[in-house]
Amino acid sequence: MTSTQPAEPQQLRFYKVREVAQITRQSEWGIRRLIRSGQIPAVRHGKFLLVPVDGFEAYLAALPRVGE
Repeated sequence: MTSTQPAEPQQLRFYKVREVAQITRQSEWGIRRLIRSGQIPAVRHGKFLLVPVDGFEAYLAALPRVGE
């Protein structure tokens, strides 16, 4: 008889607005504007806005490339 281990839940990863601002070298206010406009996805957890890592990476991938 074989025993199967339950699948581990997929760990969700999030950035805080401050971290996104540091990565992109923009102001936190500018990142909040992008979130409000729907360009960057975010969820609210209490008083914090959290940006899913995969959603942020999709936003970066969709930006126009310079010189193309």
